[in-house]
Amino acid sequence: MIEKLKQHRLLFIVLIIGIALFILYLRIQPHLTYSFSGLFDGSKYIKVYNYFAHITDEYQAIFPINTRIMVPYLSSLFPYEYPVNNFNTFNLIFIILSILALYTLWRNLDISSVHIMTGFFWLLIHWVGIIRNNIFDPITVDVPLYFFQAILLILILQKRYLWLIILGPLATIQKESFIALLIIALLVALYEDYKEKTGYKTSVILGLSLLLSIAAKSTVAYYF
Repeated sequence: MIEKLKQHRLLFIVLIIGIALFILYLRIQPHLTYSFSGLFDGSKYIKVYNYFAHITDEYQAIFPINTRIMVPYLSSLFPYEYPVNNFNTFNLIFIILSILALYTLWRNLDISSVHIMTGFFWLLIHWVGIIRNNIFDPITVDVPLYFFQAILLILILQKRYLWLIILGPLATIQKESFIALLIIALLVALYEDYKEKTGYKTSVILGLSLLLSIAAKSTVAYYF
């Protein structure tokens, strides 16, 4: 047990630094004033949030914002009065999950500790990184992208393709760009299955994940 903890002490250090930096920047960095312009994406996401928070009765979001319901819906479940506080809480949770996922991915790729720390240094401190950029513009759906895309690569590397049937639709209602990643993964799988003559099992699973993801997007677009 102690040996396992020692193996992952780098992860604990990064998590502590990440949480500390989030709290620091939350105190010293102001966020966008969305009322200045309706062109900010956050001004559009807030309309989705207001619907799920029962502040408005009419769903006012338009394409492509209308299908990105996961983050505004989950953020509306937090108890704070101001939407920015609820989005910040949601973003912090997914910053932590993203650190865990990226650390796991980079370890699976046998990336050295020095390079892992270099990657996290940029990700956590740079002004367009996962923390500062999303505290400046907190009403966004982009933070879970780090987590979902890292999990996608982990599942592919570990050949645990069945989980993509769940991951695909879930990540798609966060942001539809995940469908493009599934298409690329499917094309690669088709090539490898053809080359290795493995029976196309991987391609079938990825194809099913893609179809379910498209169905999820279409269903959300229909109802919202």
